[in-house]
Amino acid sequence: MKWWLVVLLILAALVVYSIPTVNDAIVEKRVIKAARSIASDLMFARLKTIQTHQNYGVFFIRDTKTGYKVFVDVDNDGIFNFADKVIKYVDLSSIDKNIKYSRLFDDKGTVFKNNTFVFDGKKEKEGDSIFLIYASDEAKQRPQNSIRIYVDKTNDSIKILRVKEVTQTDDLVFEEI
Repeated sequence: MKWWLVVLLILAALVVYSIPTVNDAIVEKRVIKAARSIASDLMFARLKTIQTHQNYGVFFIRDTKTGYKVFVDVDNDGIFNFADKVIKYVDLSSIDKNIKYSRLFDDKGTVFKNNTFVFDGKKEKEGDSIFLIYASDEAKQRPQNSIRIYVDKTNDSIKILRVKEVTQTDDLVFEEI
């Protein structure tokens, strides 16, 4: 009978050890789902720009609510303002209430200029990014659990990236999902 107790203790230890791993996988899946939603709407804005020859963009809301608006840049000024026409609004809490734009990378939670990305046909050397993270991971200062959405301005490609490794100098190395 004692050998059953040993087996039971080993199984209990394995379960306790695997719970954080399973939880991390569930959290990452939720953040990736939100990232895919944003990337899909960025691709939609890009496609509409190509089809209509009008500038479309995405404005990232980072105040008390976390979400974004897809809009037509009616006045072609490259920023979201009252003159622009909103065609879609997404509240990230509808995907998961704990997902937010990470502020671990800058003080704004977004790296896009004016929290906006507009597809306007202008090719530039650098890209823009936005970082998503689960609120508990941000509170624990764990940027390695963030997901990055990157828009390459040289060709308007959109990539979803996860952290592959953290270097000895605390730099993050990303890989495409």
